[in-house]
Amino acid sequence: MEVFTFSILKLVLRGYGQMFLANNITSGMIFFIALLILSPLNSAWILLGAGTSTLLGKIARTKAEMESGLFGVNGALLGLSWLMFPEVPAFGKLILTLLGSLIITLLLVMSIKLFKRMRVGLTLFALPYIFAVWLNVFIASAAGWYEPIDMSGWHALTMQKSDNAKILFEESNPKSIRGRWYKHDGLGWANYYLGHHQSALDEFQKCIELEPKLFDAYSGAGWCEFNLGRYEQAELFFNAASTWNGLGWIYLGKGEYQEARSYFTKCVLSTPLNSDAYLGLSRIALQTESPKHSTWLTKISYWIQRTISPVMQTTSSIQIVSWALFLVGILWHSRTSFFVALFLIITLISLTMVVPSTGKSLTDINLFFNLLALFLAFGGQYLRMGLKTALWTAVLAIGMLTTWGWLGSILNLVGLPVLCLPFNLALVATLILFPWFHFTRTMLIPLEVATSSPEEVNLWLAKAQLVGRCWKKLEELSEIK
Repeated sequence: MEVFTFSILKLVLRGYGQMFLANNITSGMIFFIALLILSPLNSAWILLGAGTSTLLGKIARTKAEMESGLFGVNGALLGLSWLMFPEVPAFGKLILTLLGSLIITLLLVMSIKLFKRMRVGLTLFALPYIFAVWLNVFIASAAGWYEPIDMSGWHALTMQKSDNAKILFEESNPKSIRGRWYKHDGLGWANYYLGHHQSALDEFQKCIELEPKLFDAYSGAGWCEFNLGRYEQAELFFNAASTWNGLGWIYLGKGEYQEARSYFTKCVLSTPLNSDAYLGLSRIALQTESPKHSTWLTKISYWIQRTISPVMQTTSSIQIVSWALFLVGILWHSRTSFFVALFLIITLISLTMVVPSTGKSLTDINLFFNLLALFLAFGGQYLRMGLKTALWTAVLAIGMLTTWGWLGSILNLVGLPVLCLPFNLALVATLILFPWFHFTRTMLIPLEVATSSPEEVNLWLAKAQLVGRCWKKLEELSEIK
């Protein structure tokens, strides 16, 4: 029993590793810790999904695919998807995670048998989890746990289309209490960004009545009161939500600069990309310190405002620590993969500096993770590194960037998230198309090698290079003869 449990645990960790295309137990453990830090509650659903899918896959006796973490990664991503559906109750998440894990296993087992029978080097990778999530969305909607139009509303808010978001939230008719507070919270923020502060305040207060522990609504109510000039009420709401920058502005208005500085500093420490906190610190510096210090803080604030969307500005230090751990896990798996990931990050940051508007277009963190997965997959894992691979990856990345907005809009019309659909379609399309052409066939790394370890990939590449040299030498000798 202990041996069986340990075996399942190793396979589960491989599944965690494959979330960033790292078939490595240690990397999987690092990713597990990162996700635990990111959301302790949701990490339980991730573990349940990964564990259930892995166990079902082991029962189905698909050894090679189990060792690659294919079942575990789909289950883990299924559990991770619940971050997007906070209105679904815990009981619903439990039932749907188990059902989704079963769907994932059936799809993977059937596809594995089909591809083996056809003798093609193809994998669905994480497509089964996308289908499982979409199926769960329809079931949750039918059960009254989820209102699809609400996702469209939140997507519109993310894209800074507050007028569209307001219309969508007003049309929403959730059946559950959790759904109703979710609607009021979204409608509150839509009204707030449109400048309708009293209407927004009314919606936030309705939300608080339904769910007194939703701190996001307290923060929204605080900003409404602040903009309406009712600072005492705003301070109460800000204290309830620990909205540090809001409290900083309250005390700045009172002329209590030391207290205001402490709150703005707390805000910077908790949300380092918050432009409002840097602006507040610059105002304090202008009053109490050198104008030069104030100027630098103002420049930082305005640069963040120009290049980073309001949604991304709320990124917390905990999220940044988790993302840093993701990079550590990638580095542990492969230095090549780490440098590929670093290249993507530096490229995107440089792009936002040159063209500030591009930073605001990257409002969806899912888009970044799709791009990251694309670069990791084609950065020496599924394809040989080279000029042709770089060009193909660039074409796919540009296509992903240009189609992301309308793809999200189309899917959100029926309440479906995009998830990692673009990356998976790109991977499957590459694996299908490349064997048909001679100039692309040589770029492919065999699937059984690509899903193993960097050592196996490097060994295969070395053998392929040696065979190529030998073949070239034989051709030269035959020409001499």
